[in-house]
Amino acid sequence: MPEEKYLDLAGVCCPMNFVRIKIVLSEMPCGDAVRVRLDSGAVAEDVKRALLDQGYRVLSLEPDGEFAIMNVRKE
Repeated sequence: MPEEKYLDLAGVCCPMNFVRIKIVLSEMPCGDAVRVRLDSGAVAEDVKRALLDQGYRVLSLEPDGEFAIMNVRKE
């Protein structure tokens, strides 16, 4: 069964939030997912776009107060 990891990147600036997500994903087997908490708005949308451009699958992006929760799977 695929494992889901959690990464709290609230308050982490671009591009470091994207870089840290990519590092975690690079260490995971295909099919595993990471749940990420990050700043909402443009930050979350920019990270989502960058992950999609790199070939990752963004399963969801939902608001969580002033933050956003993103679920990303390594394909």
